[in-house]
Amino acid sequence: MSIEWPLRYAAKDGRQIIIRHAAYGDAPALHAGLLEVAREGIHVGIEHEGVGDLPAEIKRLRRYLTTPRMARLVAELDGQVVGAVSLKPGPFGNKDRHWCSLEVWLAPASRGNGVGSALTTAALAWAESEGFQKIVTAVFGSDDWAIALYREFGFKPEGRQKEMFILPGIGCVDNVLMGLGLGNGSQASL
Repeated sequence: MSIEWPLRYAAKDGRQIIIRHAAYGDAPALHAGLLEVAREGIHVGIEHEGVGDLPAEIKRLRRYLTTPRMARLVAELDGQVVGAVSLKPGPFGNKDRHWCSLEVWLAPASRGNGVGSALTTAALAWAESEGFQKIVTAVFGSDDWAIALYREFGFKPEGRQKEMFILPGIGCVDNVLMGLGLGNGSQASL
């Protein structure tokens, strides 16, 4: 399956959401967006101190742009990057090359407008085009919105690590592991 990038989706407010592969020029927006979400402390696992500086983001982005079977997709609204999804294969080589992980962040101002759905739709299409058979993610147990979004796409809970995180203003929360089979045939084809 070949994908013609960029992909376009309608936002709930009628604007156009554009999903495309990240480019080096996106590094400042990716850094600022992830930093904003990390400072909230309740949607992504990385602490704002762990986001690092712009050179650190360029280094992360370089890895996604130069490593086979890895992708960083960005969502744009009105020409501004408002979210991203990172996809990477399992870390053990041939043993787990049939699945990839998915990590998403959305700028607070873009939430509830269909950006998360557009990013997830594009991520699933990319994963299938790369021959992955499964996609996995981990979600804070308190993030009802993210859990509901993934369930809409068919993700199923596959495990729960009890009280794995302490979130500001929330307290201890579980780490919910979710997965979705993609229907790309048997592992033998990889």
